[in-house]
Amino acid sequence: MKRFTWVKLIKGIVCAVAIVAVIGTVTKYLWNWLMPELFNLPVITFWQALGLFLLSKLLLSGFHKGGGGHRKHWRDKMAEKMKHMSPEEREKMREKFQKCWSKAKYEDFFNETAHETKPPVENKDAANKDPEPPLT
Repeated sequence: MKRFTWVKLIKGIVCAVAIVAVIGTVTKYLWNWLMPELFNLPVITFWQALGLFLLSKLLLSGFHKGGGGHRKHWRDKMAEKMKHMSPEEREKMREKFQKCWSKAKYEDFFNETAHETKPPVENKDAANKDPEPPLT
């Protein structure tokens, strides 16, 4: 029985090292292929690529177990609240969410800003011409 656990442990360590090596290599090659050309940034080493990957992972998603834990917690909390609501209260809540997250809100915003811009000038000569000074 002990031999089986040691074999599993060795396989796990080998897999972890292989995954880290692949992630570091892919990050390094992607960085060195894109970043110096696009943004004039320096070329990085394997260890810098691993550090960059870990930093981006930490800053962008954290290391919480299972992924998406914050959304699941929020969803469970809302489901618990809605259990204790009457059907009328649930319907009001749904309407508030739909009102808050509907596309119509964004469409209205874009339509309002479109009206604030000046219409295009049809005559190019009129657009390039200096305005006449006012008569006094």
